[in-house]
Amino acid sequence: MSKEMKSIVNYTEAQREIFKAGWELFNAQGIRKTSVEQICGKANFSKVTFYKYFKNKEDFLYQLMEKEYTKAMVEVDTIFSLDESYKSRMNRLVHWKLAQLDIWKKPFLDDLIKFGAPMIAFLQKWSSVSTQTFVEFIRRGQADGEIRESINPQFIMDMLGSLIQNIYSENGLLHRYSWDEMTRQLLDFFIYGFMGKECGE
Repeated sequence: MSKEMKSIVNYTEAQREIFKAGWELFNAQGIRKTSVEQICGKANFSKVTFYKYFKNKEDFLYQLMEKEYTKAMVEVDTIFSLDESYKSRMNRLVHWKLAQLDIWKKPFLDDLIKFGAPMIAFLQKWSSVSTQTFVEFIRRGQADGEIRESINPQFIMDMLGSLIQNIYSENGLLHRYSWDEMTRQLLDFFIYGFMGKECGE
């Protein structure tokens, strides 16, 4: 586990409620349209309590992102550590990756990428950590004979990244398939390819 994944914080009840409120508001209406007052109102805590933990809305955003990314990487590490077959863990991993798309809503994501160079650098750092973790898992499968050695792990990650970008794009997958159908088809293709068994068999 990387040092980023180890940095779990024991948050107070107030912090947890403020994070929850901010997350819901950012996803519903974006970052720029959400005020500290709205976050405090939804969390049922005063602005005094908010500023006890956060310097301002931007500091709150960075702490929220750090919390969510750290939580995500711990969840991935937990999947890696399960006493299950490699194929089962890969199934869980891809399903988890796709499920993450459904919890980050468009208003939040749209504002994130417009938040400036420091946020872009922050997102790139975590993206690099996440990608390297997945690549290492694929290489482990190759070493154990579970995945063909001829496959380039980085190509797999680039392909998955392109698929993810397509999902919400204009005329993307979600415009033609339900979430459940899309997830099942992607899992089937990613794990079993053209010639393998159906997912779950």
